[in-house]
Amino acid sequence: MAAAEHPLERALVGVCACMGRPPIPPRSRAACVELLQSFFLWASPSAESGCGEEILARGSPAMRASLVLTEAVKAVSRGGGQVTGAGTAEEGPELKSQTAEESGKSNLVKGDVEKTGNKDVAPTPKVKALSAPVVLDAQCVLDCATAPLLLLCGVHIQEAAWSDPQARCLSNQLLLSLLDAAHCPSVTELLRGSPEEPYSPYRAALGLLGPRLRKDTWPSHPDASLVFPWLLFQVPRPFLSEYLSRVMPPSLLLSDDYKLKNKILGVRCLHHIVKNVPAAELRQYNRALVVYHALRNHLYSTEHDLIEVRRISWECMYFSTGE
Repeated sequence: MAAAEHPLERALVGVCACMGRPPIPPRSRAACVELLQSFFLWASPSAESGCGEEILARGSPAMRASLVLTEAVKAVSRGGGQVTGAGTAEEGPELKSQTAEESGKSNLVKGDVEKTGNKDVAPTPKVKALSAPVVLDAQCVLDCATAPLLLLCGVHIQEAAWSDPQARCLSNQLLLSLLDAAHCPSVTELLRGSPEEPYSPYRAALGLLGPRLRKDTWPSHPDASLVFPWLLFQVPRPFLSEYLSRVMPPSLLLSDDYKLKNKILGVRCLHHIVKNVPAAELRQYNRALVVYHALRNHLYSTEHDLIEVRRISWECMYFSTGE
């Protein structure tokens, strides 16, 4: 198969074109990581793009380009092909375009999704023949794409101001395609990664979410407060301990917010943390005391809507302090 016809190159060029970049596929793993991380940021709410029409207009095209990429990974993997030498590749199955439903709703429930509609694979620009060596294969592209595309699904698959029915439908299809490409039955298994590098996809996702979940930045990234809990709930004991210093600050930040929905999300995050991290580790750097003080004020609230917050707060304090 000639370079101009290789599915991986076509798909990566499609991602570039979606963002308005020159149609040049990445030549290295580092360049592929940069491209796909930038793609996630481009298609997500931010201080520059806001949550309105601009992001709404980007959602569906981003999902289509991502679907082309995951389908290309699967096609090349099935055919045993990879990009080699000066832009040549082994033979692999061709991609087929299909039409997506124009609307649909999806929910994220503990990493499980339901199939809705047909897979939408959009046509992508032709790739010019390359003279420089290309060293990316299907597994490398999948490794680079897993965290950004998983976050992109989390951003657009839920009902929100920055997502419309078509984007939600395509996001659901993308999540299914990503799980299929990685041979994983659920998001929990996808985040688990390989035995050689356990939870490397989760680590990469936290790296992308971290700057969006600081005290001075998270109001400009409302999607992050929804995606962070969804991913956190997929990481059980004993693996969560390794990421305690990275998941505690956003959880405390959410629990202290004035908005009730964020407060409940934050308390649920703390609940998951104290149930899946040994109490001794929580006490090691006075983290248990920090959780106690963060939740204490919720215990005396008289608002009816905070009944669930109070109940979870009591349980959190019991698990974290043993009292």
